[in-house]
Amino acid sequence: MKIIETDNQLTIKQSKIVGLILGLAFLIAGTFALIYPDKFTDPIPLWLTLIFIAVGVFVIITVKNRTIIITKSENSLKIISKNLLEKKEELIGLDEIDYIEMKENFETTYSNKGNSKMISYLLFIVKKSGEEIQLFEKIKVSGAKFFINLIKNKNKKIGELLAKHIGVNFEERRAPTVRETLDVIKEAFTEQIDKSKQNHS
Repeated sequence: MKIIETDNQLTIKQSKIVGLILGLAFLIAGTFALIYPDKFTDPIPLWLTLIFIAVGVFVIITVKNRTIIITKSENSLKIISKNLLEKKEELIGLDEIDYIEMKENFETTYSNKGNSKMISYLLFIVKKSGEEIQLFEKIKVSGAKFFINLIKNKNKKIGELLAKHIGVNFEERRAPTVRETLDVIKEAFTEQIDKSKQNHS
């Protein structure tokens, strides 16, 4: 992310470079296979070549870049999302914002090779009306704790910076642990049993 900070304005730009590189890689590989099929020992099916090209074009066209601009003198926060097809802008008054929140989310993917756990840290604007607006695209990470903490600390720093310029609090909400989840289920189950006993008495 690129951050530009002045006394009056804060600009944060999220460029999906990885997505663009991936799209270009698919497009170049597919185009090369289409133009120079004789360069490969085993011929690549035309349908597979066209799929590579289509995926590359689709990714390049649809990948979104997002920019957040806070301007104190205008009492506004602007969210700009754009790709090659469209550009969207959303304007929010700073006095509408209650706080900035970072949420920790866990996701588990099940497959024949085993379970894969991913974690993401998402930043939200929480308005006084209760509405939540996600600021940046989700980035999932897994593996070494070092990389997870790297993403977490980066998002936390950005959240604190946003809160500072808006003049609101920054809050963190971590995902519940397995023990906490089981305790909630147990409590709900116990409460349901108690109600059932009262109804029959």
